[in-house]
Amino acid sequence: MAETALTRTTAPGKFSQTGIALTMTAADVANGNSIAGATDLLVILHNTGASPYTVTITSVADPRTGRTGDVSAQSLAAGEYRIFRLSNLGWANSSRLIIIAASNAAVKIGVVVL
Repeated sequence: MAETALTRTTAPGKFSQTGIALTMTAADVANGNSIAGATDLLVILHNTGASPYTVTITSVADPRTGRTGDVSAQSLAAGEYRIFRLSNLGWANSSRLIIIAASNAAVKIGVVVL
């Protein structure tokens, strides 16, 4: 089954006086989650549970930097927020999707297009 798509929120302009509400989605433990690739993304992870859980972000080879490593089983403590800045290069697969997997639905994921 395909990964569950995450909603992308476009960052507000530099002079916004109201900001923009961020959609946080519970991780789909069974299928994983995907983000339609973009040039510059901020991924916000929040462990809302009472136990530590892990998150993996799958990478692909980045021809510019040579980086090939996933963010593998990154542990988030209870209540912890963690952010990652990602782009198509090195993260989006051939379908232009960035894949995120979490070990529990207590992990909420938000995506901001910068």
